[in-house]
Amino acid sequence: MATVVRLTEKQIQSLLEDAHEIEQEFKTIYVQLENAQVSEGILVNYRKLHNRYSTAIKFIHRQRELAGKT
Repeated sequence: MATVVRLTEKQIQSLLEDAHEIEQEFKTIYVQLENAQVSEGILVNYRKLHNRYSTAIKFIHRQRELAGKT
């Protein structure tokens, strides 16, 4: 069953700010993984996860731009 939830602009902005912070943490953790010299397979999986997250966030930002909201 689908549910429609209406968020306020303030809630949306807060979620996007959280997403930006998460993005920065992804980058920090990647450096830590590299420094810990984990296997290349782990780094590849991590990059795939990070890329999926980044793609989703970029899509949301683009939709907001198209709707005239930034």
